[in-house]
Amino acid sequence: MMELLDLRRQSACEEYELFIQSRPNGSFLQCLDWAGVKPGWSREVVVSRRSDGSIRGAMQVLIRKLPIRWSLLYAPRGPVGDCTDEAMLRDLMEGVHLLAHLHHGYRFVCDPLVLEQDTAAVKTLERVGLSWRPNQKDLSTMQSRINYMLPLAGKNREQLLTGFSKKCRYNLRLAQKNGVVCRIGTLGDLDGFYRLMQVTGERDNFTIRPKQYFHDMLTQLGEHCRMYVCEYEGELISGAIAVQYASITSYVYGASDNRFRQVMPNYLMQWEMILWALDSGCTVYDFQAIPFYQDTQSPYYGIYRFKHGFGGVVVSLAGDFNYYYCRPVHWAAQLGRKLFVKKQSAMRHIHSALCTRWGQKPVPALEAQALCSSQTS
Repeated sequence: MMELLDLRRQSACEEYELFIQSRPNGSFLQCLDWAGVKPGWSREVVVSRRSDGSIRGAMQVLIRKLPIRWSLLYAPRGPVGDCTDEAMLRDLMEGVHLLAHLHHGYRFVCDPLVLEQDTAAVKTLERVGLSWRPNQKDLSTMQSRINYMLPLAGKNREQLLTGFSKKCRYNLRLAQKNGVVCRIGTLGDLDGFYRLMQVTGERDNFTIRPKQYFHDMLTQLGEHCRMYVCEYEGELISGAIAVQYASITSYVYGASDNRFRQVMPNYLMQWEMILWALDSGCTVYDFQAIPFYQDTQSPYYGIYRFKHGFGGVVVSLAGDFNYYYCRPVHWAAQLGRKLFVKKQSAMRHIHSALCTRWGQKPVPALEAQALCSSQTS
């Protein structure tokens, strides 16, 4: 039986959270507090109930309204439950269709924690009307499809260290020998962490989220979310944000200074976050994305090389499943997104060029944006 959960009832919210946290494919992206981190999105929750009234499947759907009347419906890492249970999935899709009617949805997309090789789950998701294609390209999906994960169940600290590569253990000891201090950060460290994010975004050529986003993560997710920071000789030189939920600790964001990289702070920081996961009884530490990990010439290959040293495994998820209600609107939205990405990329290149020309002096974001606008108009 399908139900749109009444989120005004505390008991309903608690029932939903207990279900998500108890499932092996539960994710922090499906927790109710996650919607508070996503500005510009509203949310609804669809559940499927057994005859005795208990939840057998659930899905939080985020809703993003376009400047026109249409909306995108997205269930990050949903549905949660047995994705080979066709009756449950049909219940949830009935709720999605209702939401699409209420909110003028043009597309629904979900990306459950389903392995690409899980043929039974993939075929069941397709039978309830969702379209899917295999081998979806890196960086083309809503969430990362290829992740690096470290199994923790049944292991202790010594066993984990033994599983690290020789170089990884050496770099971890080097950070400790050099006196790098890793600690749990506070909101008072947010300015320093954000400065490091800006440095990292400039160095690796990607657009960073606004500082308010990280503030909202730390405050909305509460005890589930931690910021870790590393200090060397009294300076903040690296930081990370990790989220712990449903027996999984996920390394979500990381940043580091261009200086002092030789003291290897990130190895110590990862170790401390792994210990948080281990001591909390988590079964998996998720390093998250490793795009293009098989291409040694890719600029992203260093991400895989670093994470691979911790002795985990490559996990290939199925990726995005879609249901299109109005394809012309979808195509228009995709075009708009591509134009936005190109503009952001142009801004970064212009910013970088100006920084180089002015001796690495930072260029105010608004000035860079204004210059970019003048170049593209």
